[in-house]
Amino acid sequence: MYSGTAARIESCQSGVFLALRMPRGHALIDLALYLPRGWADDANRRAEAKAPLEVESATKPALA
Repeated sequence: MYSGTAARIESCQSGVFLALRMPRGHALIDLALYLPRGWADDANRRAEAKAPLEVESATKPALA
């Protein structure tokens, strides 16, 4: 998968995170693993990566 941090295709995990910010502090309150359609539809690749079966492919905006 392309990693913006590495600026190349790299073996990595990508997620979408929800944070709450308030005057007294901040906290992460939810997260979702992003799984590209190519991975979600490929049983062998999914098994090798140990991607949970309940994680379905969705765009990052849809996860947010």
